[in-house]
Amino acid sequence: AYEQAVADNDQRRKDALKADAIKQQHRRSAEPEDGDLFNQFSESLEGDAREIVAKFRKRHQGGAGKQPQVPSKSAVLQSELSLKLARRRESSNLRHKK
Repeated sequence: AYEQAVADNDQRRKDALKADAIKQQHRRSAEPEDGDLFNQFSESLEGDAREIVAKFRKRHQGGAGKQPQVPSKSAVLQSELSLKLARRRESSNLRHKK
């Protein structure tokens, strides 16, 4: 009886291992499609990241031969207006708090 129980256990283990191997094989066969989608997505993000870094470096690159960029008149006016508005907001907030 003991030998029969051992043989049955061994057979169950072998069957379980075969079933696991089949499941893993199905997973592997399904993974390449999912992996390709993931790789395409990550590669596109990688390309976007490269572009962003290149633009950032180009914009903030300091060079001895490079002439400093003078802001346009509209940009100067816009920054002055935003400063004045900020001061007015602060002063009006102080008046309302008193």
